[in-house]
Amino acid sequence: MSDVNTVAKVTLAISTLKDEGSLITKARLVKETDLSRSTLDKPHVIEVLKNFGVCQFAKIVNNDENNLFPNTKLLKKISKLEKENLSLKYKIEKLKNVSNKYNEEYLETKELYQYLLGKWHLLL
Repeated sequence: MSDVNTVAKVTLAISTLKDEGSLITKARLVKETDLSRSTLDKPHVIEVLKNFGVCQFAKIVNNDENNLFPNTKLLKKISKLEKENLSLKYKIEKLKNVSNKYNEEYLETKELYQYLLGKWHLLL
């Protein structure tokens, strides 16, 4: 395939994906154009990718409102920490229930002790 046809295919695929609002990656371009990955790494295609600012040449906006590529590692870590937080809250509730049970037993035992102590003093 000639360089002109390759560039035309890639340009058309990029335009189509941009119109759809899709993230443009080399894998997606391979699928859309039926070109090989090595073809997309050729200098004339790399120049097209640079001109369109896609694939590895995409500009990442850092401000929160326009962040198109959130850091997935951070999202995974947040999810993991939320699960851990939920688990710890459950354990705290469970321990509170056990603590309340032992507190009730303590109060019953203390009341019984005072009753028996009073009986013992009456016997003396």
